[in-house]
Amino acid sequence: LGSMGEERSESQVVGEGSQSSGSSRDRWANNEVLHETRQERRARRQRTWGDADGPARSRSSSDLMSRVVVHLVDPRRTIHRYFLLILICCFIPGPYFYDALLEAYKGPICESLSLSNEQFGMLFAVSSLTGIACGPSGAAIDWLGRTRIALGSGFVCALGATLTTMAFQWGMYGLMLVARFFFWLALYGLLLV
Repeated sequence: LGSMGEERSESQVVGEGSQSSGSSRDRWANNEVLHETRQERRARRQRTWGDADGPARSRSSSDLMSRVVVHLVDPRRTIHRYFLLILICCFIPGPYFYDALLEAYKGPICESLSLSNEQFGMLFAVSSLTGIACGPSGAAIDWLGRTRIALGSGFVCALGATLTTMAFQWGMYGLMLVARFFFWLALYGLLLV
């Protein structure tokens, strides 16, 4: 009987605890804790933003800049995805404009490098050859991440365009083909991202 009495007293204690948790005194205590955290937040805001002419003002601008950088660089943030999308959309028309310029100057390029129409056409056929890499590059995007692929593709695309121009200046048709290959490979990487 003694053990049953102890069990009963424990259940009574548990029951009393559950009844007291809903009492007005506990609600008031929770509200006071909530009120204290609001006061602490207000004090923290005052310390962070300070007066308009105080030293905290310069600190707040650096805090704001660090927050902006964190939001732009952190890939988990939505603003990072939109920022990356804007950069990619601003970059993609450039290579197509460069490609159109290469087509527009067909005559001077063919004359200076002594190219036939077939050889000049190979400079543009390379783009269809690099389209084969679009399938496996989806796995590379998953493995390396969109940001790394976008930055790397942008760099390689700009390097390919520069190398194509330099190869034209040096009169090296083979280097021009290789540079065009990497130019289009990187451009397709950007389009996939």
